[in-house]
Amino acid sequence: MVKLTHIHTGIIKFYEQEIAPHKKSLMFFGMAMPLIINNFVRKNATMIELLADENGDIDIDTLHNNYTKFLENNGPFKVPVINADFDAKDLDKLVAIIKAEVPVATPATAPAPVL
Repeated sequence: MVKLTHIHTGIIKFYEQEIAPHKKSLMFFGMAMPLIINNFVRKNATMIELLADENGDIDIDTLHNNYTKFLENNGPFKVPVINADFDAKDLDKLVAIIKAEVPVATPATAPAPVL
C-alpha cells in the first residue's frame, strides 16, 4: 500500500532516473520538467485518490497488475510531453521506485496487532 505522495515522488524520480538521462532533447526543459510533471500529478490527483481506501492507501500491486495487463493487450502508450513510449518494463521500474518511497515499518512504528 502506498499514499498519493509516494506515487507523486516516484513519478518524478522515475523521470530523473529513467527518462532524462536518455532524452538529450529534454535538456532544453532543464529543471522545468519536474515542475511540469508535478503540475500533471496534482491535476490528476483526484483521479488517483479515487483508488484509495478510507485511510488514503492505494494498492500499488493491484494497479501494477491491471496496468501490466492493459499494456500487454494494447501495447505501449505515448507520453507526448517527453515524446516517449511507456511500456510494461517502464511500469515495472516505476512501481519499484514508488515502492522504494514507502518507509519500512519498524517495531517501534508498526501498528499493534489486533487481538
